[in-house]
Amino acid sequence: MLCIYPECRGESCVRPKKGKHEVCPYNNRYCIGENETFHSLKVQKGLIENMNYLWAFLVGGAFCLIGQVLIDLTRLSPARILVAYVVAGVALGGMGLYKPLVDFAGAGATVPLTGFGYLLADGVRKAVGEQGLLGVFTGGFTAAACGMAAVVVFALIVATLFKRGDRMS
Repeated sequence: MLCIYPECRGESCVRPKKGKHEVCPYNNRYCIGENETFHSLKVQKGLIENMNYLWAFLVGGAFCLIGQVLIDLTRLSPARILVAYVVAGVALGGMGLYKPLVDFAGAGATVPLTGFGYLLADGVRKAVGEQGLLGVFTGGFTAAACGMAAVVVFALIVATLFKRGDRMS
């Protein structure tokens, strides 16, 4: 059976000695072949996608839990914890340790502030490879430009639509 997972590149899957399902040689998941029924394909893909949601939720929740524990048990201000998250993302991304977490948890690893730090480190790494030393200064800005532009535009829209009033104590 030819597998349709992208990493298999259309090669044949291997049938194990025991069991009914063929296993992809590249990722050890059950093979989704071209000749299987649409229902089977839909169910298998749905299970994989649901697991991605679960892992994203658990990893993102773990980041939130760590932040809450730091707020409750230390004298660190929330601003310092947020900066520590970004710096941790840069450090782990620079050492190549954050990429496997991004591959595993998806949005659960890229949405928190550690993901922003990883984005900066990854942008710098790519820019240094393309531009040399100049990439150290431009890579982070280039990688984060779209997200930062969105923040500025949405902040401008919200500031235009809503008037700031006195807060009641």
